[in-house]
Amino acid sequence: MLRTLFIAVFLSIYILIVGPPLLVYTVITKDPDPIYWAGVKGVMFFVRAVGVKVRVRGMERIPPGVCLFVANHTSSVDAPAVVGAIPRRIAVLLKQSLFKWPIVGQAFRSAHFIPVNRSAHESAVRVCRSCRLRARGRKRLWKSAPWLYVPERS
Repeated sequence: MLRTLFIAVFLSIYILIVGPPLLVYTVITKDPDPIYWAGVKGVMFFVRAVGVKVRVRGMERIPPGVCLFVANHTSSVDAPAVVGAIPRRIAVLLKQSLFKWPIVGQAFRSAHFIPVNRSAHESAVRVCRSCRLRARGRKRLWKSAPWLYVPERS
């Protein structure tokens, strides 16, 4: 309970301080990497600050280029820990409702995260097909980045 409260309070403050300037920078430069890495590093700082230990094994097995990471999660700490453990920029499929949050939703869009409507199967399949087409595209991140999908029990 105290860990959750700590993360909720201090992560909110971090987002309010760091988020708006990085969103402006991302819009002006069209470079999503600073907001992506500030988000990943910031979240991992708070995850570790509350005592969550992230141990990674098998990094040598991750192929270069495009690959798919799929990880189950049972808490709100699991997905950020997985993202923080992957040493390169990744494309993330997220539940659509997360994009409605102020500042965070704009950051997700700016970082080119992909919203998925989990309650509408056909919509989710359409998004995945669209992602595959983006991967074939010319200038997008998706052509060379690993993908992360973290299904939730819902």
